[in-house]
Amino acid sequence: MNTLFTQSLLTKPIYVSVKTLTRLISIFFLLPLLLISQITSANDISRSKVPKIQMDLGEKITFYSDSLKEQRDFFIRLPEGYQETKRDYPVIYLLDANNETLTYMKDLYFHSVTQINRLMQQGDIPESIIVGIPFNRDQWFSNVVNNAKPFRSYLTNELTNYIDDNYRTANNNILIGQSYSALFVLHTLPKSNDTFNSYVAIEPILASGELERAIKSYENMSMNNSDLQIIMGGETFINEAEELKTQIANSAGNFVNVSLEFYPKETHGSVYYPALNSGLRKHFKDFRKPTKAQILSENFTHQSLLNYFDRRASKYQVETTERDFQSAVYDTINNQLKVKKFKQAFTLWPIWKSQYKMYNANIIINGFLRNNDRASAISLLQHLTIAMPTSVRAVDRLATLYQQEQQPELAAKYRLTVQQLLKEILSKPMSPKQEDNLNRYGYNLLNEERNQEAIAIFKRITLAQPDSINAFDSLSDAYERINNRPEAIKALEKTILLANHKGDVSNTSFLQRLSRLKSIDKH
Repeated sequence: MNTLFTQSLLTKPIYVSVKTLTRLISIFFLLPLLLISQITSANDISRSKVPKIQMDLGEKITFYSDSLKEQRDFFIRLPEGYQETKRDYPVIYLLDANNETLTYMKDLYFHSVTQINRLMQQGDIPESIIVGIPFNRDQWFSNVVNNAKPFRSYLTNELTNYIDDNYRTANNNILIGQSYSALFVLHTLPKSNDTFNSYVAIEPILASGELERAIKSYENMSMNNSDLQIIMGGETFINEAEELKTQIANSAGNFVNVSLEFYPKETHGSVYYPALNSGLRKHFKDFRKPTKAQILSENFTHQSLLNYFDRRASKYQVETTERDFQSAVYDTINNQLKVKKFKQAFTLWPIWKSQYKMYNANIIINGFLRNNDRASAISLLQHLTIAMPTSVRAVDRLATLYQQEQQPELAAKYRLTVQQLLKEILSKPMSPKQEDNLNRYGYNLLNEERNQEAIAIFKRITLAQPDSINAFDSLSDAYERINNRPEAIKALEKTILLANHKGDVSNTSFLQRLSRLKSIDKH
């Protein structure tokens, strides 16, 4: 695994001041040519249709309902790869699959499946079976409000049984509805809370006595525990929703884990999709890696992480990838370091497989320094020099902080250690990892305006690695930083020569930079 940070994919940090300025100059000179090019090629513009999105919505199944005394349709969409696996899957039941809500949202089922599929693909929720439940236009209100008992029987006794009997389900079901269908969700929990594990009621219409009726439904409950999420948009029924949450917590709090989420900038017609996203993520929160709150409250250790992913693997029947585990290790270390739990964080340090440990530690150190907390920055660096005794960057930065803190003896001690480390590294063949670390150290020196020291480091890398494109490019950067353009050009020409020899794709950008440097030099 190369990195847990997008920024860390860079082979070296990006410095804005000089590079950005020169690029802007280049764009300024090229702009007239670009405008001329656009004018001359205006007649050559071509257009083509963008392909329509293709989304597998599953299949429509029809069977006779004894509860409703009629044929009823439903949609079912199986996860990709369902046929190739043997594991069981959670089931997401979506009401209003044919847009029969007060908002009349077009293609609601299509957009819901698209959003759920995105959540599954990016690992926010597990792969799940999706069941869409449509209503006949003239029956919708009576099914969910006026005479909901037959439809509830169809849903809880017939449809869910059919799904369980014919597909591999994991006894992990979630029911989602909006508007008046959300009222149906509210009333279904106390009447059959053994059917679904989680209920999401999005913008229930708590008017015309519906608030009082919903409150009464939760009195005298003595059933299995269930989660109820009430999610609101706008302010129309927010007071009623708060009252409902309070009353449910008071009367059925031992059996219903009720929560209320509010999207003040959304409306009854726009809240559905953010609520769908939030409701699913909350229901499947134990599928993702541990949260910051968990890490800090439970004092996560290596064993804690192993146990967490063991529980996840058992519940969702999925394997834990090395990337999943390392990402959680990074989060644990990062959050513990930020709150200064250094001892805990460094017990995990050897387990964290990343070549960017110092890069990420420096981000936290910089945060301490921005808050004038030099003591914590020094303490973290002391831990780093113990955990990474060969890190030139850690030792050098600790020396710099001691120097700034007017502790010259400690500063001199660590400066001497830096020289000893450099001598040892440069006395042997240099590995790519060592080259990368020294290269980053050189850029750290440039950041501290220790330009001559940086140039000396980059020169020593080029001597140790005479075929390294990156080494000569970095040396060119350093010379450009001190406005020594002849040496910058010389180093860059060597970079281009090596890139040509190796067929490096970066050569075009090197040539453009060389052209710019020579142009500036002439002026």
